[in-house]
Amino acid sequence: MTRWTGSLALIASLLAVPSAAQNPEPDTRAGVIEAEQAQKITELHPFVPGKVEQYLNWASTLLGPGEAWHPFFNNAYSGGGFTVGAGYNK
Repeated sequence: MTRWTGSLALIASLLAVPSAAQNPEPDTRAGVIEAEQAQKITELHPFVPGKVEQYLNWASTLLGPGEAWHPFFNNAYSGGGFTVGAGYNK
């Protein structure tokens, strides 16, 4: 009987399917953010203004600071939208 039990245990161990490892935990939110920041670092480039901003910069430079009249692009209220007007330096 011992021989029978031993051979049965040997056959069972040889036919056993190896257990699969547990799936790794999904990345944490912090890990995902770190990966995105690391990728963003490789894609850095200097700021390039758009066509409208280039035109407004040109107009502001043309009229120049120190002059009495100058273009005014700021709004008095935060979030008040885009404002175009004229300013006067005294």
